[in-house]
Amino acid sequence: MKRNILKIILIFAMSISFAEAQDLPHQKPEIVTVNTETPRSSFYIQTKDEVKSGVSSINSQHVLDLNGEWKFQFYNSEVDIPSNFNSPHFNFSAWGNITVPSNWEMEGHGIPIYKNVGFAFKGNGQMPDPAYNPSAIYHKEITPNTSWDGKDIYLRFEGVAGGVYVYVNGKEVGYSEGSKTAAEFNVTEYLNVGETNQLTLKVVKYTSGSYLEDQDFWRLAGIERDVYLWAAQPSHIKDLNIISSLKNKYKDGDLNIEITLSKPNSSKLKWELLENGKIIKSKTIAQVNKTILKVNETIKSVKKWSAETSNLYDLVIYNGEEAVKTKVGFRTVEIKDHTLQVNGQYLLVKGVNLHDHHMTRGHTVTREDYLEDFAIMKAHNINAIRCSHYPKPSFFYELCDSLGFYVVDEANIEAHGFGNDSQYYHPDTTKSLGYLPLWEKQHMERTIRMYERDKNHPSVIIWSLGNENGNGQNFYKTYDWLKENDKTRPVQSESANHFTNTDISAPMYNIAQSGLDYVRDFDKEPRFQRPYIQCEYAHAMGNSVGDLKEYWDIYRAHKILQGGFIWDWVDQGILTKNEKGEEFFAYGGDLRASRYPNDENFCANGLVNADRKIKPSLLEVKKVYQNINFTLSENKLMVNNEYSFLATTNYTLKYQLKENGRVVDEKKMKLPRIQPMSEKSVTLQQFAIDNEEEQFLYVAVYNEKNELVGEEEFLIQEKKYVSQLSDAKADVEMLNNEVILKSNTTQWIFSKTSGYMVAWMKEGKNILQRPFKPTFWRAPLDNDLGFQIYDTLGVWKKANDFQKLLSFEVNSSSGKITALFDVGVAKVNMIYQMDDQGLLRITMDLFDITTNNHIPRVGINYAIDEKFNQVEFYGKGPHENYWDRKTSAMMGIYQLNVSDFDFEYIRPQENGARADVRYVKFTNGHSIYGEQPFLFTTHHSVLGDYQDGPKKGQRHSTDIIKRPLTDITIDHLQMGVGGDYSWGAWPIPKYLIKPQDYSFSIELK
Repeated sequence: MKRNILKIILIFAMSISFAEAQDLPHQKPEIVTVNTETPRSSFYIQTKDEVKSGVSSINSQHVLDLNGEWKFQFYNSEVDIPSNFNSPHFNFSAWGNITVPSNWEMEGHGIPIYKNVGFAFKGNGQMPDPAYNPSAIYHKEITPNTSWDGKDIYLRFEGVAGGVYVYVNGKEVGYSEGSKTAAEFNVTEYLNVGETNQLTLKVVKYTSGSYLEDQDFWRLAGIERDVYLWAAQPSHIKDLNIISSLKNKYKDGDLNIEITLSKPNSSKLKWELLENGKIIKSKTIAQVNKTILKVNETIKSVKKWSAETSNLYDLVIYNGEEAVKTKVGFRTVEIKDHTLQVNGQYLLVKGVNLHDHHMTRGHTVTREDYLEDFAIMKAHNINAIRCSHYPKPSFFYELCDSLGFYVVDEANIEAHGFGNDSQYYHPDTTKSLGYLPLWEKQHMERTIRMYERDKNHPSVIIWSLGNENGNGQNFYKTYDWLKENDKTRPVQSESANHFTNTDISAPMYNIAQSGLDYVRDFDKEPRFQRPYIQCEYAHAMGNSVGDLKEYWDIYRAHKILQGGFIWDWVDQGILTKNEKGEEFFAYGGDLRASRYPNDENFCANGLVNADRKIKPSLLEVKKVYQNINFTLSENKLMVNNEYSFLATTNYTLKYQLKENGRVVDEKKMKLPRIQPMSEKSVTLQQFAIDNEEEQFLYVAVYNEKNELVGEEEFLIQEKKYVSQLSDAKADVEMLNNEVILKSNTTQWIFSKTSGYMVAWMKEGKNILQRPFKPTFWRAPLDNDLGFQIYDTLGVWKKANDFQKLLSFEVNSSSGKITALFDVGVAKVNMIYQMDDQGLLRITMDLFDITTNNHIPRVGINYAIDEKFNQVEFYGKGPHENYWDRKTSAMMGIYQLNVSDFDFEYIRPQENGARADVRYVKFTNGHSIYGEQPFLFTTHHSVLGDYQDGPKKGQRHSTDIIKRPLTDITIDHLQMGVGGDYSWGAWPIPKYLIKPQDYSFSIELK
């Protein structure tokens, strides 16, 4: 009874606590901010002399950088925070420190949780329970310079994950949530200039707004972006709205500037437009006690901005002794003739989705991180970035402006856990936040804050209302607001794909064929006449991104299909160590989070690893996305220039004749000038064709910087297969349970009981570690597990693992051994024939198939001694490639170590294959020749090391065992890796293996 009374008291106390917490701003959906400034565009105020002398804005005397060490205390529950933490007399001296910006989970406080769909707290529509809301107190002493006396002083947060309460010298200043856009507070009356001031922050991880931050990423908290104070004279430039478009047939710049002052004054403002430091336009603006001043000027023959020609001008506005300097890019974005156009020119969107992620810092990314990403993107023909699923730090847009990327800026709104209008399940309109008036302000403020901060960046060509939501009235209102306030950009919404509040059809994970359906339905209704640009496609999870070429063959054939954004750029792996001290990348369920709901390795969908190591799939993207493409007819090469703005001026064409994988002749020529979005035919000098040898023509184009911008390969002459098996047969020796095929140097020993080869004797030593066996199964890819491969194709795993010998026949006169196996759903003949030189021909016949299930692979697997650790092969390479992902790999002769075939996907799976292989030569004398091209894989590990059971285990690269053997698989066929999406999509039909008879042969020596 006593225990029950205590329980009742405890529940009552908790309910009081929760009830009291409802009065706090972070528990109220209708409250997003308290006492914050009106959102504005990103710029810094400096002195006039600083701007003229080139002092960086962050080093201005008007700015006090607050990044660095802060006093810090973490609490598992917000109710544990001491009530007097904001007292100016509170003693913080015993507290530890944390670096700002950072996520506190990455600094050892709390547990990082990864979710794709759903909430990391009890997301039943109730507000997060304070008793289970991780929170923290930050504290820093700050001393504004005495030169700030009499100025207005502002505290700016570029991004705080969670809700932040601000206190200065014990007084509450205000509150903000909405983690991915800036919040600014006027702290003039709270600070004592020239003295030490106490700045204290309370950050709660979960707020009412967390329901709108249900993105596919790690759920992390803390001050994750820059924090600083800035000061300016009482009448300072408060905001800038710059519209720098084109007119007069896109030749001249149309510069419109709206300057908002904090207070009217009578002094004159002056503005200058500079190109490479030279003033090209300058004027003075006379004030008549206004707070809004407008400029409209024509800039003749302006240099235009695009992702290919990222021309920028400097705009400087002087306001007395203060100045603002910002970049201006002149460009026009339109939807014209049912297509998205920039500067009047059609373009193809060759994009990726980008999360903010660093392998040790979580969501805290730096300018240097972006520069690394952007350099890799540029090198791989990526021209567009979708800000999935929230605005990025301000310097992201500055870099996109200067380097040249088209950006879809996306509002920090995703309530996926409540449903999604345009995908497989629809929201309950009584619960989904997009439909509820109570949540209108949350939607509006997040949209407006994005727009106001980023409106002046030329790289932003499209606004996005958010991601994976119910498309209720709140989204119609955000759409209407953007269209009313910005006449210069289209607005898209994935959730509005079939509705009126989007200017672009932006579906996700439509298969390539859906594009043809869209074209077919063009005349049916207006929604089929919008530009079709997939906001997400080609899900790059694990070993993936198959059939990308098939997408782009369709996109290139129909102008209304303008490309899309691959999901996504970087694996969201977190670098950690196991108990042995070995490093690996953690994913959902790791890092003490196994007891929490999580979505495992679904956070690892990148074209690059978390450490930015390039995946083989990115090389395929580079090839498919390339802007110079080719077709060949006899000696006429048609060169297509897919750039929107760049002509092939001073480009060089190089072409080579490859014979059996080796370059035997090479020529080059200056490429004629080909205008953007056009093509020209080039006549190539003819090479001598040898009808006996295999020949390929390789063509490549280099720009004026000698960068490869396009390549292709054409088969000129196919070589006919000729068996190397001689008529002189090997000796056959019959023993009780074994049969031996003998030559002078080699013996192949077979078991009559198992039907397998059990030994390969070379110079008196057995080099065979595992017998030659028919193989039908691969270590399941993430895509395979998505379509439930153990259920759908599991009969072939049994065929791989359980093989029953039916008969074993030896023909002594021909030196031929035939082993017939029952593999459950089919029969297999393994036929061996050896000549007197030790060459062994193996033929595998698959027949009498009794299932309609497709086959994962048809091949032969075996293992030899680990000393065979170096490989030469003639085939597609040098990087990993598969049946449906090999257009980027060129035919050649490549030398690699066996370890080079390993690619460490974050979750172990099939990897390392090379397609269209003609021969393989190992060190120490082992060679493999195909009767036809084959797929080749080799590792110092075996199939079982890479595979999970029907359900994923929490496995990592450190779980792969390096064994004292060299495992080899020769595949006649292996189904494609797939890549449309990873939760049910199969490889497309042309890359599936039909259940029918197959026969192939290889020759070994």
